[in-house]
Amino acid sequence: MLLLWLFLVIFNIFIEKNDYIAQKELTERMDRLDAEKKEYIAQQKQSCLEIYQAESKKWSNVRDWRYVESRDACQIVYKDSEPKTKAQCEKNYSTEGLSGQLFIDVITEKLMCLDGNFAKEF
Repeated sequence: MLLLWLFLVIFNIFIEKNDYIAQKELTERMDRLDAEKKEYIAQQKQSCLEIYQAESKKWSNVRDWRYVESRDACQIVYKDSEPKTKAQCEKNYSTEGLSGQLFIDVITEKLMCLDGNFAKEF
């Protein structure tokens, strides 16, 4: 009986040690992936800034830039030479029935429209 108890104790220690090692490896992997994601986003933002600078040299109506992480896209914002009316913006960018990120994206575009701007994605 003592031998069985000793075996179970040793087996339990072995299992706990393996769980600890597995958890540590998982944490390290997640940290590594998080760092890689941050590095990728930083590279994308730098690329987007370079696109903005190039577009600014070509066009006088370039206003702003942003990296949209949810779509992995660079948006360059331009001043619209023929701004839309409020009614046109409301019609073109209706948020009815939308939710989540799509709702946020449409609201953003609607606000740009109301400010007399539009965006182009790269």
